[in-house]
Amino acid sequence: MKLCSFLFICSANALNAESKKGKIQFLSDLLVEHTRSENDDALLLERIEKTVTKLVSALDTVNYSACDKEFDFEEKNVEFDYTEPEDKTVICDLAERVPMKIRSWVRQFGCKKAFVKKYMKKMRKQAARLKNLAQEAGRCICFDPCAKLSGSCWTIVDSCEDELNFSDFSHSIHIEPIFKIYFEFKCPAENSTPGKFFRMYSEESGKTLLEVEKTDEDSILVTNESVDFSLACTPGDWHSIELEHQEKTGFRTNDFTLREEWIKIDGVVKRANIQFLSSFSDAVSFVDDVMIFDFLPATGINFRNLFVHTF
Repeated sequence: MKLCSFLFICSANALNAESKKGKIQFLSDLLVEHTRSENDDALLLERIEKTVTKLVSALDTVNYSACDKEFDFEEKNVEFDYTEPEDKTVICDLAERVPMKIRSWVRQFGCKKAFVKKYMKKMRKQAARLKNLAQEAGRCICFDPCAKLSGSCWTIVDSCEDELNFSDFSHSIHIEPIFKIYFEFKCPAENSTPGKFFRMYSEESGKTLLEVEKTDEDSILVTNESVDFSLACTPGDWHSIELEHQEKTGFRTNDFTLREEWIKIDGVVKRANIQFLSSFSDAVSFVDDVMIFDFLPATGINFRNLFVHTF
């Protein structure tokens, strides 16, 4: 189904640089229009609009006349139209199409002499950002996190529930020697209330295995029984936290003697905790314990892709 069309008049070169730039502007405006009408997240819409503006306006800084190309300044009328895809929504289609067309335009019409300093690096980063933001607005990536994982896996929040805001929710699960917990959260608004929004602790000992809290306007603190890590959190951005826990048996014994944890932020290991389990250590074994997950209401954090995996 053809949604709309647009008439564009330009002085185009033999490769139609200006007309193709006009098509990018047309599709970008269409993406913003559909995002505005189908999504009520004002902060997300603002970020999409700013990213689109940066990308499209930056195309005007590309001096493609400095490249070795032949020009034809004949004025042409170009009509743009857009046909709605059958297998995806308009937002999800344009979330892929607009960044792809921007990258394609730069490759086709640009050259080293045409770009301002660091243009390519900034363009790639902003194009990837636009794709991620638009896919978030259109809820384009939706799946069960446990679908492709072997072993035992429990999906507590799937990727379709990225707007789920826990008011006060608890979940418990039985722990095995090797397990991983993973979740993504959305950075809250600057004026949101500081406080803890996630805690995972032992039902038997009460000791905390993982705790996450908003400490001030733009900081998140992730703590373990023995380590902590602080990260900057821009309102509206999504971050992932992953804790992998492993307990090992001793040499020629079936007793658990070593406990290891790795904390990953956005897929990168930031902290490691290695403790011996003995009478000389305060560390406890969590094997065969029941772990409680608390989602605390103070900060109004949104979660997605929250799962526990034992293997």
